[in-house]
Amino acid sequence: MDVYVNKAATVRKAGNIEDGPKAEVSINSYSRYRRGYSGPKKKFKAAKRKRGLSAGNGRPVRSRYAAPPKRKYVQQAPVKRKVSKPVVKVSKSYKDKWAKTKILLRNGELRHHVPMTKLFGKQSLYGMLQKFGMVYVKPTGGQMGIGVMRVEAYRGKFTYQNGLRKASFGSYEALYHALVRETRGKTYIVQKGINLLKHKGRPFDIRLMVQRSPYGGWEATGTLGRVAHPRKIVTNGSQGGSIYPTARLLKKYSDAGYRNRLLRHMDYIGLVTAKQLRAAYPGLRVIGLDLALDKQMKPWILEVNTAPDPCPFTLLPDQTMLRRIIRYARAYGRTYALNCGKARRGV
Repeated sequence: MDVYVNKAATVRKAGNIEDGPKAEVSINSYSRYRRGYSGPKKKFKAAKRKRGLSAGNGRPVRSRYAAPPKRKYVQQAPVKRKVSKPVVKVSKSYKDKWAKTKILLRNGELRHHVPMTKLFGKQSLYGMLQKFGMVYVKPTGGQMGIGVMRVEAYRGKFTYQNGLRKASFGSYEALYHALVRETRGKTYIVQKGINLLKHKGRPFDIRLMVQRSPYGGWEATGTLGRVAHPRKIVTNGSQGGSIYPTARLLKKYSDAGYRNRLLRHMDYIGLVTAKQLRAAYPGLRVIGLDLALDKQMKPWILEVNTAPDPCPFTLLPDQTMLRRIIRYARAYGRTYALNCGKARRGV
């Protein structure tokens, strides 16, 4: 920085100035206030005092205009906060079967494994009964198989079953009004019925667990077979279903080589499904895929659960899959009670 020196001030105050940088700064500060001032010397000195400078050497003097002294602050130790475990919440949109179905249908690979599905209505139900003969009517926000109904039409006769209750009707109008009473104003979907494979005369499906791995990505962590209660249409363990190892249920329908390829194919479907849903629901960490196999051994996605209960895995002879499921769940902050009340171990 260049320092401006007032020559007149330098000559006038030569007796009080020393050589060196300090002298230059003092001269500069003195001349800065001196410039542009043409009044008496006393007023000039008073103006300097008002600005906190002495009249003689430009050093600061104490006045009522001086800034207060700086306070010394003592740095305190940081407060340790308790780190709480993350709480895994399931959004309501995760539970909407209709919303999840539309997301899956966007994927070209999954589209071939999703049964035709429509919102429940008088026209949609009638059209699907005419086309397939048997459909399932499900609540969009239901869980544990509650409220699921199987509806059939055969030779002008219409029937439906909900839980243990069965009813038959001679006209479609009577059937539809009965179903409307069952729905109780809630939103339902109509899904093409898949004739499931059977074990000892009872239909079964496959539950596949897919989880976020602690090492990154998705991984199929467990699979089991669920056999329906003898008098019910759903296979859920909470509805009295029996739990079997998947390989045991498929042994009747395939050899070891084909069975292993089929299991790997179902794992692949589960991974693609998880990635597809994850794109729509970024907070998703786990899914439970309900897969049906028809007589041609083609896998169908019946439903995707975003808060699956691993409790049925406790009924398997081999607990390896259960331990892996629990370990992966702890990695993303989820724990399970594992209280299985109604599910049974298959014999």
